[in-house]
Amino acid sequence: MKTYLYSIGARLFVLIFGVMILYSALFTSFSLRESSASWMRSIERSADRTSATIALGLRHAMLDNCKTDVQDTIKNIAMQPGIEVLRIYDKDGLIIFSSNEDEVYNRVDMESEKCLICHTSNEPLKAVPQDERSRVFRRADGTLTLGQILPISNAPECSTADCHAHPPDQQVLGVLDLIMPVDFVEESRQETERATMIMATILALVGGILIAIFIHFFVRRPVKQMISGTRKITAGELNMQLSIHSNNELGELAQSFNRMTASLNRAKQQNERWEQTLEKRIDEKTNDLKKAQEHLVHLEKMASMGKLAATVAHEINNPLAGILIYAKLVARELKDLVPDTEAKQELNRYLDVIYHETERCGGIVKNLLSFARGSEGDPVEQNFFPILEKTLMIVNHHFELGNIEVDVQRSDSDELYCDKNQLEQALIALFVNAVEAMPDGGNLNISTRQTSSFLEVDIKDTGVGIPAETLPHIFEPFVSTKGAAKGVGLGLAVVYGIAHQYGGRIEVTSEVGKGTTFTLYLPRKAPSQ
Repeated sequence: MKTYLYSIGARLFVLIFGVMILYSALFTSFSLRESSASWMRSIERSADRTSATIALGLRHAMLDNCKTDVQDTIKNIAMQPGIEVLRIYDKDGLIIFSSNEDEVYNRVDMESEKCLICHTSNEPLKAVPQDERSRVFRRADGTLTLGQILPISNAPECSTADCHAHPPDQQVLGVLDLIMPVDFVEESRQETERATMIMATILALVGGILIAIFIHFFVRRPVKQMISGTRKITAGELNMQLSIHSNNELGELAQSFNRMTASLNRAKQQNERWEQTLEKRIDEKTNDLKKAQEHLVHLEKMASMGKLAATVAHEINNPLAGILIYAKLVARELKDLVPDTEAKQELNRYLDVIYHETERCGGIVKNLLSFARGSEGDPVEQNFFPILEKTLMIVNHHFELGNIEVDVQRSDSDELYCDKNQLEQALIALFVNAVEAMPDGGNLNISTRQTSSFLEVDIKDTGVGIPAETLPHIFEPFVSTKGAAKGVGLGLAVVYGIAHQYGGRIEVTSEVGKGTTFTLYLPRKAPSQ
């Protein structure tokens, strides 16, 4: 309620309704006053005409000095409705004729209002103005009364009459005084005032209702819609539109408001798109940085492992070569000196074990040196599918023994930049790993696709998969999921080095029990291109 009372609609209603009430009150007061005055002027004119008619009717009887006829005529006239007293008195105030016979030959008070009209100075007026002949007064009982005087002028026939001749120079012979009750005027005025007040009140109420309806529909409701719209905009709802359709200032304001909200909504949507794009780019760059950091960490780790591997390989390689040479010499000497007995055969068997295990250690050392030095090879631009076919032929017996089906999906283009021998080595290592990951057989899917920069090779097996805790370290040296009996974990580390040697990379995804996918990203052009 307090909010409504202080609203612009309430203040506008109070202002317009107050002005209307003030105007109505002033108009009603002026109308009542003018109506009452008009009624009184009309009655005064009617009384003046009545007095003139009475005087004209009494003229002949007065010229003939028939006082009885004059008196009877006055009494008969006074018996008519609307006439209270009718009298005639001379210029000295002596009542000659009267409808009230008790006051005949009495003298009126010369100081009374009706006499002062003419006798305001030493010399009485010779003619009384028309608008000064009437007097309105209220009797002691409250009755409103109108007194109308009519001066009786001295005519030539009066001054020459034999009955009561008057000097020719006398202007006024007497006065005809007519007393009329005018309570009906007061009653009519009061009735008119009541009717006017009732009508003014009804008009004011109807006008107030119409003003309230007008203000509600054309002021308050549009303003409320605008307030609601601004609150919604403050709350972030920028797609709202005001439904104000008019050609006035509020309509123009609503159109400007709608244009503003539309502009803000477009700006908000654009900002949201920019934010989404920025967030997406930040996520992409974050992922790129994370991968780059992981790659750098891995490279640093690989470099450290390479230095360690090179040191260990050099330190081990010489003793292994000595053991291998001495094992061969012992076998040769043993062949010439000792007779061929069961003990000799047992010694030869021991020497064979020493020889083969030493060779195996030499192979490990060789791989360590290959991993540490990363042989540069001879990279050229060539096709991938011939290399793939040759590699599949080399390891085909592994597939057959392992009951593995191979499916190759070729892309339209297979150009790449690599060293053929190193790529064959990497593919063989990946295929052998896949065979070992599927001890009970399975499927090996090989697919290629090209982009503007890389030839992407997916090698997907249906093997046992790689545990999640091992997956981040799968390309590190000596990390293996096959156990000590099947390798020392250098194959994938070598593949990693070959893939990155000319600007490519290798990625792996795996799920335990469902298989593993290695993806080789091989550059299609030389780095200078």
